[in-house]
Amino acid sequence: MPYFYDCIVNILGCGFDVIVANRREIPHYSREPDLTAIMYADYGVIHEGFDCFVFPVEMFREFVSSQACVGAGLVMRGLLYNLVAHAKKMLMLRDCHLTFHLGQDRAWQDPSLKDYIDYNRLQATNVMRELSADQEKSRLLKIFTTGKP
Repeated sequence: MPYFYDCIVNILGCGFDVIVANRREIPHYSREPDLTAIMYADYGVIHEGFDCFVFPVEMFREFVSSQACVGAGLVMRGLLYNLVAHAKKMLMLRDCHLTFHLGQDRAWQDPSLKDYIDYNRLQATNVMRELSADQEKSRLLKIFTTGKP
């Protein structure tokens, strides 16, 4: 959205060091420039996954690495777990009109990608396990995944 970066800067100014701003999904409009304003106005529907991450580059140096496969489901789960474990103050915007995607193709959920999805799940589990060796990170991840302290 045209105001995406201004909004992110404002949120960071409130003391957040990590932001997850999930996209909205709108119909697959023609890519005609004349339709841009209509696409901006279309509120669309919430996206189920996690796909837009803002965090300081310095934080990346502390992350547990993952070998997840792009294009298959759960590809960003390891990144999300790292952000939860390392953030001082995190904001997750699950239903915010800041960014959008044309169409709801859900290609990453294709049954033919099951092996890749399973592999990505294993990669995320390994990231979670390694991060959880630290008691405080384990506590934060437990709260995030279960909603309970």
